[in-house]
Amino acid sequence: MFRLPLILAIALAAAPAATAPAKLDPKLGRCDMLAADPWDPLRLAPGVPADRLDSGRAVEACRGAVAAAPDEPRLHHQLGRALKAAGRGADALGSFGRAAGKGYAPAQHALAAAALEGRDDAALAAALDGLIAAAEHGYAPACELLAALHEAGGPVDRDLGAAYAWAERAAEQGSATAQARMARYYAEGIGVQRDLAQAARWNRLAAGQGLAEAQYALADQLRRGRGVNANPAVAAHWLGKAAQRGHLPSQLALGLFHLAGEGGRSDADRAVDWLRRAAEGGSAPAQQVLVALDRAGLDTDVDRLDLDHWELTLGEAEDPDALFALGRWFDGRDATDQARSYLERAVALGHPAADEELASLAE
Repeated sequence: MFRLPLILAIALAAAPAATAPAKLDPKLGRCDMLAADPWDPLRLAPGVPADRLDSGRAVEACRGAVAAAPDEPRLHHQLGRALKAAGRGADALGSFGRAAGKGYAPAQHALAAAALEGRDDAALAAALDGLIAAAEHGYAPACELLAALHEAGGPVDRDLGAAYAWAERAAEQGSATAQARMARYYAEGIGVQRDLAQAARWNRLAAGQGLAEAQYALADQLRRGRGVNANPAVAAHWLGKAAQRGHLPSQLALGLFHLAGEGGRSDADRAVDWLRRAAEGGSAPAQQVLVALDRAGLDTDVDRLDLDHWELTLGEAEDPDALFALGRWFDGRDATDQARSYLERAVALGHPAADEELASLAE
């Protein structure tokens, strides 16, 4: 295993920070506008997320910029981003390498991230010094990657305290994914004492930036009253936002939410709509619930061949939330025996509210 303190000392000594030009050069500005890294503290333009890069125009602009200013690492990094977006990974690594060789933090991170993505342990070990230097210089994606590496272990020692510290640095800079990581750390007690209220705080920050995973996690806390006061209406709001983004677990959860009537009254039409979307995305619990509803005589508007296939290959529902929702739905239809069967199975699988719901059937 690598020893973090030693690597950090070497990295800081060998990787001086690059400096930014005093102003945007008209000859170079098109590359900055088309390919600047949004997290680059030395960027001269607002920045373009990787998934929104116009790779063709950016490659052309940045090639010209690099030719005009070959010693400027910012431009090599931006050319690397453009080449990667164009699917030219090997060329991108060359550009990142030239920028990283000059101590440019975003490029140092890019080399490590590429090695991790390519499952190249040797390349990741070689890029580790630069990654640590990039994180020490405050580059948020590098901080978050180090958090992930310390959490998992390899090529650095598994150190949950270090994982927490690096994640916090990235989260405080506004990284939504790092904020969601902090929420998970607090929720599970990873590198820090478990604190569900802090988990909710970080989830709110990430959810507010549109991160579907955080919206789902916050909704779950609001549904169950974990670290916050239970609020089904607000939970449904966040589930709806995540579901609209195509987040499969949220589509399933929102369908079950409406089926169980967690908002006060069961709404089978809305439930089936979201369950169908989740089922189309491959959610087995959604498919199982739709089969159960169809067998109960509810029109799910799902192709009969699909329903028969799901019933044959998946069998009965096994997800505790799905069982709980089905139990409540059958209870609302005065089908007590079916309700009891589903709720008993939900209790056996540890659903937190199924016990109370089951007890109410006997009253």
